[in-house]
Amino acid sequence: MLVAIKNWYKGNRIFIAVGITLIITFLSLFRVSPVIPKLNLNHADKYQHAVAYFVVTLSWIWSFQTRNNNKSMQLWILFAVFFFGVLMEVLQEVMTNYRTADVFDVLANTSGIVLAYLFFKVTRMKRVNLFFK
Repeated sequence: MLVAIKNWYKGNRIFIAVGITLIITFLSLFRVSPVIPKLNLNHADKYQHAVAYFVVTLSWIWSFQTRNNNKSMQLWILFAVFFFGVLMEVLQEVMTNYRTADVFDVLANTSGIVLAYLFFKVTRMKRVNLFFK
């Protein structure tokens, strides 16, 4: 069963990354408050930003992972995800009347990106490559 999942993932990882990116785009630009339950945490939206950008960053890094990891490709992915986050904030300000751009959201996005990269590096160093060898 795990081999089947691993083989399915290998053939579809770019589609998974694109899907996750589209979900983040949808959640960033459309009103979904009745669907998503409210969390009773201070600055809960910042945690949501960090988790979302952690997941999207990992999905893209894993999509382009090879046996000989190309560090420059990983850095391009980090930059692209960061730029995507900034773009989402700008589009929220320009395209919606119920959301605003927030520098602290960009900082939360960046923390998720950095944590995803560190997580990837640590798991690579320990040879814990779930589905990715």
